[in-house]
Amino acid sequence: MRAPKSQKWSKAVLVEIEFEEEFAVLQIDNTREAAECLMELWPTLDGVAFHRALVVCATSLEGGADDRGAREAFRAAAEEADILVPIH
Repeated sequence: MRAPKSQKWSKAVLVEIEFEEEFAVLQIDNTREAAECLMELWPTLDGVAFHRALVVCATSLEGGADDRGAREAFRAAAEEADILVPIH
């Protein structure tokens, strides 16, 4: 059985996640990390962009979509959840 693919993105997405009443900035730079962040650390389970990012990341890991689409979907979900950290 082949392991799901996950190539490093050309540009990371930074998100600010709350851990035990403290905040941490995470650098997400591949689809596997994005999927794990969405499933395990996301601050809300609501939102159109959140649900789309889950689907796009899963599809990408299974080889049915490219990683660029997963990055954009993850970034949109982070923006929707108001946890996106701007990169200058």
